[in-house]
Amino acid sequence: MTLFDLGLPTTDTATATNKSFEEVYTFPASFSQARLWFFDQLEPGCPEYNMSMAWELQGILNVATLQCSLNQIVKRHEILRTTFATVNGQLMQVIKATLGEIPLPIVDSRHISPTQRKIEAKKTNCSRSTTSI
Repeated sequence: MTLFDLGLPTTDTATATNKSFEEVYTFPASFSQARLWFFDQLEPGCPEYNMSMAWELQGILNVATLQCSLNQIVKRHEILRTTFATVNGQLMQVIKATLGEIPLPIVDSRHISPTQRKIEAKKTNCSRSTTSI
């Protein structure tokens, strides 16, 4: 099944002659997922159930290995590739077969003081935790 088959918007620029749509799997949302989705509909963008965290890494970081590791985790765990959509009035999990490379934002904060570094990390963490489901 594809996003097109579900009548959902795609990021793919496929046309009638180019049928390279994203493959997805759909399942009805669980009761817990439906409850969280319902709360998000009542108060859109509320970060109440979001859990955001940041890590301070010390030493040499192999960015390519970290990127590859995160991509492998997403590849193994379908919940990390899951979005939600209503199809014919029913809330559905839409699970992409693949997601591509996950963007890995990296901030080099070696040039600022440790105190300012912690302040900047908290600001960034707070701004990212307000993302809606």
